[in-house]
Amino acid sequence: MAYMSSQWLGETPRPVVEVTHAARVLGYPTILNSGAKQSCVMAPGEYHPWSEQVANYASLRSVVEYRAKKDTNFRFSNGSRLSLDRGESIYLIDTSLHGNCTYLYEETEFVASCKKVTSRMRLIYSEGQPFYDQFIQVPCSFSKGWVWVKVDDTLFDVPGVKEGLIEGDKKAARE
Repeated sequence: MAYMSSQWLGETPRPVVEVTHAARVLGYPTILNSGAKQSCVMAPGEYHPWSEQVANYASLRSVVEYRAKKDTNFRFSNGSRLSLDRGESIYLIDTSLHGNCTYLYEETEFVASCKKVTSRMRLIYSEGQPFYDQFIQVPCSFSKGWVWVKVDDTLFDVPGVKEGLIEGDKKAARE
């Protein structure tokens, strides 16, 4: 089971993808890597959710299912509440360095203390090794199409593509 988010997850999403000159990459027509790979020329620029480069960002990650051991209620610091009946499921979709987790319940995301939630839940499903993949949807220079490019070591092996820097809060920087 996988969860797709229309953003990169985490407080400080990494990495910054810096394209120093037009770079030929391979991408997919959809985020789920379906269809044949397509060649695309990425324009120079910084690709990151905080940059001004024209692109779309998404992530695809494994999920972990938990079920309520008994009827339980959660109240969160923002005042919201969640009531689960015994046997109802929630899905862990992200964790932070501060001990908080992002869960999905009936298409609604909520953030809570990982320990607080999992202590009342039973682990049901965790498929193989966890994965977390990030993608950039970029317009292809010299053509009218867009492709989804997986952000991984293969991308950084392409001549003209390197990892950039996070300069500060909500600011990506070129080296």
